Amino acid sequence: MTKTRLETFSDGVFAIVITLLVLDIKVPEVDYTHLGSALIALTPKFISYLLSFSLIGLYWLGHHFYFEKIKKVDGSFLWLNILFLLLVSVLPFPTALLGKYPLMPIPLTLYGLNMLLVNTVSFIMLRYIYCNKQLANEHFKDEFYQLQLPIFIYMNSFYIIAILFSYWLPIVSYIIYILL
Repeated sequence: MTKTRLETFSDGVFAIVITLLVLDIKVPEVDYTHLGSALIALTPKFISYLLSFSLIGLYWLGHHFYFEKIKKVDGSFLWLNILFLLLVSVLPFPTALLGKYPLMPIPLTLYGLNMLLVNTVSFIMLRYIYCNKQLANEHFKDEFYQLQLPIFIYMNSFYIIAILFSYWLPIVSYIIYILL
């Protein structure tokens, strides 16, 4: 498979997933006089939507940025990319849970676990290219990899902290996700 074909497939998955996010936000079936309060009640769904839309957008940008530094892909990288896309495509589910139960431990934990796994597989993909330099082009420098490493450690550390806080101080968990 060519790099371009994998990029095209990945872009398609990202586009579908980012579209699926909005399907959880339904127009309220209320009398017009109650529309304002019904829209306010949708605030947690809008926040979780914006949060996930932003994160998926960032992962898409990162994916695009990494692919600019790759000249070809092999079977192992292909499967890593498919695993990455699988985890990204699951995100609408914990997003919907977070929108319905914004300060409850289970949705906060599932959301954090999903993001932790997406981020981890993304790093494994980057590490794979770093260890298989024949797949990289001239733009993939050791310095690039070294700059990415602290970002992954930082993000995953905060995802773990948010997951832990989801059971004791859910608001802290929620704020961590928003700030990340």
